[in-house]
Amino acid sequence: MRMKKFLTLLLAGVMATFLLTACGSDGEKDNETADSNGDDEKLQVVGDFTIVSDIAEKVGGDRVEVYNVIPKGKEPHGWDPSPKDTKSTADADVLFYFGWNLEGLDGDKNNWVYKMLHAADKDKDDENVFALSDGIDQLELGTKEFAGTPNPHGFNTPKNGIKMVENARDAYIEIDPEYKEVYEENAEKLLNELKDLDQQYEEKIGGIPEEDRILMSSERSFQYIADQYGLKEGFIWERDGESEGTPEQIINAINFVEENEPKALFVEYTSDKRPMNTVSDETGVPIAGSLYSEDLGEEDSYVDYLRHNLMTIVDGLNPDHQDD
Repeated sequence: MRMKKFLTLLLAGVMATFLLTACGSDGEKDNETADSNGDDEKLQVVGDFTIVSDIAEKVGGDRVEVYNVIPKGKEPHGWDPSPKDTKSTADADVLFYFGWNLEGLDGDKNNWVYKMLHAADKDKDDENVFALSDGIDQLELGTKEFAGTPNPHGFNTPKNGIKMVENARDAYIEIDPEYKEVYEENAEKLLNELKDLDQQYEEKIGGIPEEDRILMSSERSFQYIADQYGLKEGFIWERDGESEGTPEQIINAINFVEENEPKALFVEYTSDKRPMNTVSDETGVPIAGSLYSEDLGEEDSYVDYLRHNLMTIVDGLNPDHQDD
């Protein structure tokens, strides 16, 4: 009996040891799986609006997890950061924003990105905070109200997009040099798409009869397109959020349209459409479509955004063109 009891206890001990070992092995496997997924090792990135965030995602690839602050359909000139925005900024390894007062006209005092950084105990000059506009040639707004102020819509051309992608690539390499080749490879794919799109802008806008290369929009969002690809630019107001569609602005716009006789007018996805409707009614010039100026809109990517704008402009100003 004693021997039988001893064997029973011995067997129970062996089984318990086996079960503990098995559980430990499963736990180790779970940890190994988590480590192999690399989720905890991804760079935590914040982008201030959809265009910047898309570039951050494309260049970062699987190495990053991007938190976008301003959702689709909202313009970036004014924003009240939420507690979640601030926490994500505080926890971020990298923060990308565009700059040039896109996020607020009054510098540190009213710029919402700077406010958000301050609330997160960070600063715009920190080593992990990057303005993607760095190195792009600025164009200035021209009316008395905004004299000397840079037009912040520099992201609206493939030429400038190329510089933004290069800036994002270089920032990632600076922060995470071990994965330099990954960032270079991801960036190269996007750069090739933008270079091809730049060529399309040159060819398709260049194919519009010279007298019809007149781009009339609600906001002065497309100054860089006009400057880089040879369009004459018209607009109702210079910047969203500041005296949009006043009687004086509408009268000036009507005069511009009657003098230059554009084939079509254009509105912006996030702007008030009523002022341009008035211009169209008074001049008889149709509104050809809606352009994206500060948000990806209904598109899935920055490249699609730029392609949409190109084809909307060309279809409106050169309706007889043949697509390749």
